[in-house]
Amino acid sequence: MTGTTQPRQWQQLLRHPLSKQYEDLKGLIWEQYVAGLKEHGIIGARKIILHDGMVLDGWQLQRACVEVGVKPMYAGLPPKLTPEEYVQTANDLRRHETQEAAEARIAAR
Repeated sequence: MTGTTQPRQWQQLLRHPLSKQYEDLKGLIWEQYVAGLKEHGIIGARKIILHDGMVLDGWQLQRACVEVGVKPMYAGLPPKLTPEEYVQTANDLRRHETQEAAEARIAAR
């Protein structure tokens, strides 16, 4: 899938196996993520990346959009990138923190 094809049954998309390697947001972080989506909508024209008809990147946004009934935009895998390269670049090479560290940072803010 390339471009911005929009799936008709977007609420029923499955999670790509490469995406499943990362934990779901839970607890306070998840509640605040959903509340932010309800209040502000999708910020920054963010798109969910699909590959083989499944969510490769943006699973947390997909979950939240389904929960609040906001239809997100979708895009296909960028050309010349394998799914593995995309996931590594989009996830493994950016900052990650523990759930506890994220909750402490949010509480302090």
